[in-house]
Amino acid sequence: MILREKRRLLAAALGDEPADILFSGADVFNPFSCEWESVSFAVSSGFVIGTGKYRAKEVCDLSGKRVVPGLID
Repeated sequence: MILREKRRLLAAALGDEPADILFSGADVFNPFSCEWESVSFAVSSGFVIGTGKYRAKEVCDLSGKRVVPGLID
């Protein structure tokens, strides 16, 4: 990944520029606490950049859906 793209991802993660898409309203599984959390998460260039409130170019409402992160051994 080139430096320019990394800087763009960091700026989006810090909230300095909008993320590509914000997924809101879903219950997200937290593998560390083994609990479901109602939280929004932002994605830019295919990477999850953070959870919580973010500005985004597009918003996708996932109300009533469950999201499980890809688990890696």
